[in-house]
Amino acid sequence: TTPTLTLHPSFGRPVNLSDTSVHIPVNVYETDPSVLCFVEWTANLTDQFSEKWEELNNIHNIRATNFFIGSETGACRFFPASKWTISDDCDMCPFQIVDTFDARNRPWYIDTVAGEKYVIILIDMSGSMTGLSSTL
Repeated sequence: TTPTLTLHPSFGRPVNLSDTSVHIPVNVYETDPSVLCFVEWTANLTDQFSEKWEELNNIHNIRATNFFIGSETGACRFFPASKWTISDDCDMCPFQIVDTFDARNRPWYIDTVAGEKYVIILIDMSGSMTGLSSTL
């Protein structure tokens, strides 16, 4: 369904602060099971995005704008919901503008998946644990 959008001064465009939108790259099959799983899995994030936006903007007085979550498929869910627009950087361009947005190419996604990861494995060998034991 298409959410109702209202012009919001913080964004300068019509948005819906009670909903999210999903963008799927043009080169990705929209009914791919991985895409559908991402869309379904992230659908419940709307309330968290909305609450965090309210907290940052109204309680902490931090001007938050958009929240994004991307997947390895290139699909992206963003808050607040808004109509997807294609940037037209070339006023004199004779070619039709193509939507080339892919979350996997954005710096915030690349930094997240390529950044250093630290994993700590803690094994309790003290004997204080009772019941079934597990092995590595």
